[in-house]
Amino acid sequence: MTYARLMILMGVLLCFAGCDDSGESDADTADASITADGSSMGGTAEMGGTAEMGGTAEMGGSAEMGGTAEMGGTAAMGGTAAMGGTAAMGGTAAMGGTTEMGGMAEMGGMAAMGGMAAMGGVPDMGGAPMAPLIDEYLARECPDGGNPGPYPNSTTQGREDLHKLTLDAPNAVCNDGSPAIVFIRRARARTHHWTFFLQGGASCGGHAECQERWCGRQGTYDASKMSSRFIAAPAIGGAGLLNGLARNPHGDTNVVFLYYCSSDQWTGRRANVVLSDEAGSAPYRIHFQGHSIIEATLARLRQGGATSDDGEVELPDLDEATEILWTGVSAGGIGATQHLDWFAAQFDPMQTRVSGVIDAGFGPTFDSFDAEVESAVTEYMRERYTTTWAPYYDAVLDSSCVAHPSNQDENAWRCSDPTYVKLNHVTTPFFQRLDLRDSVGFRAAESLGASRVNYATGAARTLRALGNIAETGHEGADVGVTPGAFGPNCTRHVAITDNFFFFQNTVVNAGGQPTGFSRALTQWLNGQRVRLIDAPVPADATSTCML
Repeated sequence: MTYARLMILMGVLLCFAGCDDSGESDADTADASITADGSSMGGTAEMGGTAEMGGTAEMGGSAEMGGTAEMGGTAAMGGTAAMGGTAAMGGTAAMGGTTEMGGMAEMGGMAAMGGMAAMGGVPDMGGAPMAPLIDEYLARECPDGGNPGPYPNSTTQGREDLHKLTLDAPNAVCNDGSPAIVFIRRARARTHHWTFFLQGGASCGGHAECQERWCGRQGTYDASKMSSRFIAAPAIGGAGLLNGLARNPHGDTNVVFLYYCSSDQWTGRRANVVLSDEAGSAPYRIHFQGHSIIEATLARLRQGGATSDDGEVELPDLDEATEILWTGVSAGGIGATQHLDWFAAQFDPMQTRVSGVIDAGFGPTFDSFDAEVESAVTEYMRERYTTTWAPYYDAVLDSSCVAHPSNQDENAWRCSDPTYVKLNHVTTPFFQRLDLRDSVGFRAAESLGASRVNYATGAARTLRALGNIAETGHEGADVGVTPGAFGPNCTRHVAITDNFFFFQNTVVNAGGQPTGFSRALTQWLNGQRVRLIDAPVPADATSTCML
């Protein structure tokens, strides 16, 4: 691969597998179209003409919507509650087309976002005077942090029923040291049911990269992705899965919205990391504490009576939960993947059923592309793990992946790839949504010469592979429930927090019935086997997409 082409890859990958470009819908949008089961016959085809509603949802076969899955009991948790950490690694290994290759989340498992990491980041061990924190360092260059609006960081205005709760654990802090926050809503009747949501939004891992992010020059992101001090509103709205309206079949639960401000895809546990660069710029400090924020959230909810800052919402005790959805989108989907088995292991499986719902954070396996692209992406993943995930984040990754003999030494980077982890190591039941033409993923694929159809075909194939992980995965013997899969063809990166794309974006199943994300999720949670994957070629697709 030429240097110029590799630089294009690095630039496009700034959002790879962790961007949340959803433009989350206002909470009032499309409410009138939500039906009792979350389905809708409305919507306009985006396929350059009328969508053909005949054909099967899955190319070359029927979508498996019938039958039942074994829902009794819970899947084995795959190891101890303590998750495996990462270790710095050196050297390289030839990866030539192994069947265990991970996937390109948002085009292939680029689990870590951003350009190439700046050199020189180390934890500050004391001694010399500490470098300033990132907000102090950039106080003159961008004092407004990229000018976040009144509802920054993709938070939603309208029907503000998710109320802010500030965490007070010492390590539960954003990149700038401000306290981490969550937004909460109490269930109306189903007080033993919970929904956790990990927000997405890329990441950073070097001096220049995190500076660009803070100052609002990393795509759509700004300092509100790295700090809680820009969130003045006491409450935000919930849309899609988090919509609190009675007509939402998933709405009557205790909701915990974890606000993303750690820039580490929820895996970090390291404070006072000093970032410097080879250009001689002055160093600054930053915290990567995503995992610590998750730990602190659970501890706070287990104390009983967790109350929002404004006193409007008081949650029941989490230890009394009987049903929990553990969800995330994009970078949050990657964090949710890495923590799913760990999270499930925090609860008694005889009392509490835990299910994951992952939106994006998944994609075609590397071997879906030509050898040049496969090699470049593999090397990028290895380098990103070595220069960022291990030394900067001390990343907490799926413990069974970290412990497996296939993922030691020069192959340790594989566990930072969420597609590889889901295909081989996650044993807790989960439902995966991936748009076959994910706008983040196929932009990267196109920059390397791959076609959108190439990307979409690989995405559909990898989604179908989830149905076989009990036979093909490293931990397959512990998989008790076949993962659900929903693969529309609409170029929409994430959908969980969008009313239209969660309730009304449908794919036609083998029986000719349009079925949406919400309805498919309900069917899967009720024990049906769900594999609803559209055709990769737009002309053959059945998805209803918003124009």
